[in-house]
This record gives sequence, C-alpha cells and structure tokens, in this order.
Amino acid sequence: MAWSHHTKYRHYIRLYSQGSTTHNEIDIEEYFKCRYVSLENTDNPSIKSVYSEDYAEHDGQRVYSSPDIAYNASELTLTLRWRSEECGDVQEWSEKFIEYITAKKLEYHDTFRPNKFWQLIFKDSPSIKAERLYGNQQYRFISFKMSNFGGRPYKQSQL
Repeated sequence: MAWSHHTKYRHYIRLYSQGSTTHNEIDIEEYFKCRYVSLENTDNPSIKSVYSEDYAEHDGQRVYSSPDIAYNASELTLTLRWRSEECGDVQEWSEKFIEYITAKKLEYHDTFRPNKFWQLIFKDSPSIKAERLYGNQQYRFISFKMSNFGGRPYKQSQL
C-alpha cells in the first residue's frame, strides 16, 4: 500500500550519536507508518538558576540569577496513531517505535514549529489511549511521556 502524508507538516526524530556512530534524522510518520496526533507541553520552560528573597525593610523582592541560565527538565507527551489500513499490523509498527525510542536520547522537531528542537528521553511506559476495531480495521492511539532533559526547546539542532 502506498504511504502518503495527511498534512503538509513533517515530524522528525533523531537518535543522539553513540561513539563514532551518527544517526540520520527520520520522518516519524513515514518510517513508523503512523500519524502524528499531538505533542503537549511544548512551551513550558522552568528556570532553575533564579531565586528571590524578601526583606522586611524593602518593598518587593530582590531577584538573583546566575549568568548562565539553567532549566529544569520538563515533561512532553507525544501521541501517535496507527491504523491497520495504513500500516498493516498496528501492534508490529507501534512496537517498532517503542523499541526505537526506549533507553535512548533523542532529538525531536517538526515543520509545524520551525526552529524548535527538543532533547528527549522516553521515561515511562507507553499509555495506550485507545484500541479500536471497526470491521476489519484496527486503530491504536498511544501516548509517550518524554522528559525534555534540555528543559526548553532550542532554536537549532544540538546534534
């Protein structure tokens, strides 16, 4: 069956290099025969190198920060959908994606949010949101909780 994208947007993932091995960027939808559904919590950086103090003799707060801003890791949730009509075996293709991302450092970006690159680690078990049968068609929606270990999106690839 011929594969075609359902939107003009592309969603890419790339493994961090290991030693002298470098990895190519892959189109998630094309490579894993799925559809992108959502990426949640994309703009919630939390700064960890800033603190403030209140003084009794002073109105307001005094704010202190280090010259190098550091960010707390944040949580993002990527949701994908597999449909047997498009990929054949929804179990096989979703498991291939899980195997690809498990215990690896990844970089994600898409063409919907240009110039935003997230550094991710898949850290929890996948959450199957729905498995449905419509006649002979199978649908599987899975959410993947990721830790954005960079704490924020970067304007360019860090690889």
